[in-house]
Amino acid sequence: MRIAATLPVFLCVCSAQFLSPSSVLSHHSRANFNRDDPVEMTGTVTNYKWLNPHLYVDLELADGEIWVLEGHNLPGAMRVGWTENTLTAGDQVRVGVTVDRNPDRKFALMAWVLTPDKKLLGVFSNRNLPDIEGAEIVQVEPTGSATPSKDFSGTWRASVNNFPLFEPPLQWPLTELGRQQASSHDRDDDPLNRCIMRGTPRTIFAVSSSKWERFDSHIRITKDLDNTVRTVWLDGRDRPDDWQPDRLGFSVGEIQGDTLIVETRGFSPDKWGNAAGLDSSDKKIVTERYELSRDGLKMDVSYTISDPVYLTGSATVGGNYRIVPAHVFADADCNIESSTMHLFFK
Repeated sequence: MRIAATLPVFLCVCSAQFLSPSSVLSHHSRANFNRDDPVEMTGTVTNYKWLNPHLYVDLELADGEIWVLEGHNLPGAMRVGWTENTLTAGDQVRVGVTVDRNPDRKFALMAWVLTPDKKLLGVFSNRNLPDIEGAEIVQVEPTGSATPSKDFSGTWRASVNNFPLFEPPLQWPLTELGRQQASSHDRDDDPLNRCIMRGTPRTIFAVSSSKWERFDSHIRITKDLDNTVRTVWLDGRDRPDDWQPDRLGFSVGEIQGDTLIVETRGFSPDKWGNAAGLDSSDKKIVTERYELSRDGLKMDVSYTISDPVYLTGSATVGGNYRIVPAHVFADADCNIESSTMHLFFK
């Protein structure tokens, strides 16, 4: 089976500059937090929840108020030194946060924490931490060089994300049904809030890292955080007659020099399967293109999507991957309590 390398498309010019850092690192929007006005809190940890997709801390202040503090997703937290034993109930901690814009909500986003033993940990990054006398900054992000990839294998992280994470792609060529759906979408309807993991193509630029393993007949792609495993067949096989359609689809790839071209069909209808706020049908076709750089440390990535139920033409989204060294995957299933916590503070 030969895959066409080019298709007539509508180019989605969705620059990463329109995505805030908080949105890129989260499974939900964080626009409700007042990130322009960081504050500090000191209190007692009453509960530390090491959960996927986000860790949470319940903090009791001196006046008895209980605040719920949201942290990073588990893979991201592990990169900056967090473990399931970082905190425990009864710990006295000092925390940098940005609070919810609604003063009635005792909900905040953590930026850093100082533990009882004077360990200073960032939540999303260990850069720009406060200068606290006697504090030891925890550093675990790998600083060594990554091993270049020669055959697309390796652990990759999306360093530029052109995918509209939380807003529907109104600039796409939408059918009337697609436009009606996109214009009336509600962020809280995201299937991720119910631990229904992203399918193709939404998984392509999802924020978590992906491990690519190359075999003679196929490439296996394991997505961290989502815990999904996708197979791209390289041996030209046809989709089996007994294939059960699903949200990932059946993928066949062809390597042309330093470029991998993948075509995926065999989808099931999927809520938000095309993009945020835009469902997909069983007629969806996704064509991906991965161009490996000469040094083997980066891939230029794009996908083209067509779905005649929701799109009048094709649309393309682009970005790139960079290879990362010594990444540790978080082996944890999605937890409903964690994935819906932000909905309790609406």
